[in-house]
Amino acid sequence: MQSQYLHIILAATEDGRYLAASAEAAVGACRVGGMKCSITIVAPASKASVVQEALSAWSEIQIVLRDTDSLGSLYNSGAGTAGGELLLFLREGILLEKDALQALLNALVLDESIAAVAPFTNRTIYSWQDLNAAHMQEGEESPSAWLRRRIIGPTDSIFLENFMLLMRRSVFERIGKFSVDFQGTGGEDIDLSFRLKCAGYHLLRVPVYLPHAGAQLYDLLAVERTSSRPLLLERWGLDVGVPEKLWTDALMAIDWQQGAALIRATCRSALLSAPLVSIMIPTYNRPEYFRETLESALSQTYPNIEVIVCDNSTDDRTEMLMLEYQNDVRVRYIRNKAAKTKAENFMPFEHLAQGEFLQWCMDDDILLPDKITQMIDAFLCEPTATLVTSVRGVIDGECAFLGLWQDAPPIHGTYECFRGEAVGHATLMDCANFLGEPSAVLFRRRDLTHHYWRAESRGYETISDCAMWLELLEKGDAVIFGRPLSLFRQHGGQEGQQPHAIVLSRVEWRRLIEDYWRQRVFLTDEEDYRYALRKLEEDREEIAALLPCVSAALRQEYEATLPDIHIMLMNRIEGCASIRLDAPLKQLEARSLITLGGCVNVGDVEIDLRDVGNQHDSILLLERSRIERRSDRKQMLLALAERGNILLQEFDDHPGISKKIVQDDYFTFRAVSAVQTSTQYLADFLRQFNPYVYLFENQLESLPERRTYDAQQKRVTIFFGALNRRPDWELLMPAINEAIRRYGDRLYFRVISDHGFYEELRTEAKEFAGGMRDASIVAPYERYTAALHASDIALLPLRDTEFNRAKSDLKFIESAGHGAVALASPTVYAGTVRDGETGLIYHSPKEFAEKLDLLIQRADLRRTLAENAYRYVAKHRLLDQHLDEYIAAYREMFTRREEFEQERRRRVEEFFPNL
Repeated sequence: MQSQYLHIILAATEDGRYLAASAEAAVGACRVGGMKCSITIVAPASKASVVQEALSAWSEIQIVLRDTDSLGSLYNSGAGTAGGELLLFLREGILLEKDALQALLNALVLDESIAAVAPFTNRTIYSWQDLNAAHMQEGEESPSAWLRRRIIGPTDSIFLENFMLLMRRSVFERIGKFSVDFQGTGGEDIDLSFRLKCAGYHLLRVPVYLPHAGAQLYDLLAVERTSSRPLLLERWGLDVGVPEKLWTDALMAIDWQQGAALIRATCRSALLSAPLVSIMIPTYNRPEYFRETLESALSQTYPNIEVIVCDNSTDDRTEMLMLEYQNDVRVRYIRNKAAKTKAENFMPFEHLAQGEFLQWCMDDDILLPDKITQMIDAFLCEPTATLVTSVRGVIDGECAFLGLWQDAPPIHGTYECFRGEAVGHATLMDCANFLGEPSAVLFRRRDLTHHYWRAESRGYETISDCAMWLELLEKGDAVIFGRPLSLFRQHGGQEGQQPHAIVLSRVEWRRLIEDYWRQRVFLTDEEDYRYALRKLEEDREEIAALLPCVSAALRQEYEATLPDIHIMLMNRIEGCASIRLDAPLKQLEARSLITLGGCVNVGDVEIDLRDVGNQHDSILLLERSRIERRSDRKQMLLALAERGNILLQEFDDHPGISKKIVQDDYFTFRAVSAVQTSTQYLADFLRQFNPYVYLFENQLESLPERRTYDAQQKRVTIFFGALNRRPDWELLMPAINEAIRRYGDRLYFRVISDHGFYEELRTEAKEFAGGMRDASIVAPYERYTAALHASDIALLPLRDTEFNRAKSDLKFIESAGHGAVALASPTVYAGTVRDGETGLIYHSPKEFAEKLDLLIQRADLRRTLAENAYRYVAKHRLLDQHLDEYIAAYREMFTRREEFEQERRRRVEEFFPNL
């Protein structure tokens, strides 16, 4: 082969900066290897001066200039300037070496059916021939050694890239050379490769490595995929916006000699297998930035996207702009006028987004064209990844590029995959979000529980993106690309630059560090935990200057010491959690007395005890949660307690509601550290099974506005709100309907949730909120309290049963707070309502009828009773008057933790010896 003549065509594609080095390396490799060669430099005519300057020392070198930027056309021109059976197409920057050239020549002569061969390098458009040399060298292994260890010899290839291609001239001319229809760089190499494959030729990737001198550089707006995409799609059905792994895997399996029809069908199958990606853009009063953001989303090379826009702007500029996109089937626009907050504007995304993968895009950021394509490809190639991001480019308000984000980690090669544990640890240790804002990261929907479409994640507001990323990193690894795939815009109107957001972010970072330390996730060593807290204090002087600009409450929260009590909510019973858990615990959190984690928001998914195995020194609070009597549960509870956790069961109803709890001999209560409940009756009952019972009666979270009463109003509005209460009200219904008969339309009824009660009322002067079956739909609490506030009389009937005795007096204090006088049964309410002073108590249907009649007739009595009851609530039954009871109880639990645990183990062994 050495007797054959090699003609080198070197294309100036890097503005001449590496041209001389590439030419010298190519000629030198031939000379040292004893091979005759000639070299022609090809370049667009527009680069004539650059090329001539770069090659000023090479007076004898041939330079061909053409009025085109088509690499295919340039390569063709160079091939025709000299003879020789062998052609070496080479792009500026590749540094040829003797041994590599010899290996390529040896591979080419293995068989006449081999049309072309090529090496691996560290700068490519596609990953097919890409080698992460920098990463290997960081690990002290040369790329060539890595290749020799992994790949025994040349391997068949479906295409070869244009950075270096060694082929036979006869085959090159017979197949029709490079297509000149591809503009710029890219596409002509795949097209030539496919034509060669269809003609029965083989293409080989040879296990040799040639470095690119400019591997560390990149074009911010790389257009190779974008420019070649339409023509490749037209000729071969290949959409290079589809992740490379999908179409290369598909094409590797076909018989190429069956022709273009099979290639087209195969590429179509690859396209159809591309998973849907939802790009979600919330926007508010930024039409000038928003248009650029939307265009960047729609310009993605990835073919299977949906773009959802939720707009809660205060004017119609964005709405008018969106008229231009109404025929684009990829776009869905929601004019969310009713949304008054960021959170309300984000909510529709949860139901509208259909993608397997989710991509947030803030309305001032930019997605670069191949972002989704590259990131989905990374997900397909890295099965352990749960998030993919890139180093971030930064632009200003005028879209001028400002450089890379300061905290960008060093990335070797196209991308690197990092262990989630290491990235999570680094994030918390640096108190920094180097993974990027929401626009930077792509992730699978199924991998995240606490989604951003509530505008918060796990209760975090300013660092909700960090909270999301850390949750994803708990489950897998992070892929980070070494060049920007999105651009973060910095401008004065951003929330994150406001004093409130900056100060709150420090408070939230402190809570996030504490949260993961308690779980021993990411932070497992106390020295690291202390370091992270110290790191957070480094900018304390800067924050101090902002404190006069924020609210007193936030200032107090920032200056407070970190609470030593952490409560993890394991589940939620909607309809109960808002009163029993959210109201008191969030007030304690706001006062920096506790920290909260777990199921803190409506809709949060229940956390299994198995998922908190790393939690330390926390109160694990279960709401009405049955714990199965099983040996594995016993061991799980023991392991959690050994880590210093307190197992606290919140139960505010009679345990007899669950037959399984009774059948398990109340394991649910015996096997926990302590129980909290809502009534004295329940407390006494539960102490049979666990002596450590804490009583927190239900209170009003805040005092409603005082009612005003119209003395001239003749109509009397009667309220009833409950679920499944027919046995309690059925005996009273004749008296109610008799009152309707006597007073007619003077009576008006507001009924919440109990449709049976509503149907039994013999009047049309009534309204209902809730489901058409009892308990099928619970009316929102706001609707419930609004109906109370608009009513004069509240009916509170409870029969004297074991289950009813366990109920709380909450309905009375709600009625009293909203100015509706209570007509109540003695069961439950006799202990709170002072008959004739703060309400009326009835002891029989007859007495109920008499007192109802009295209240209907006497507006003055209704007002007196209601105002007395209102004063009672204001003085005794507001939540903030009882918060000290909560914090004292929780502190006592930790003080007596060892005692609680000894007794818990003793109970379990005594009552469940065979577990």
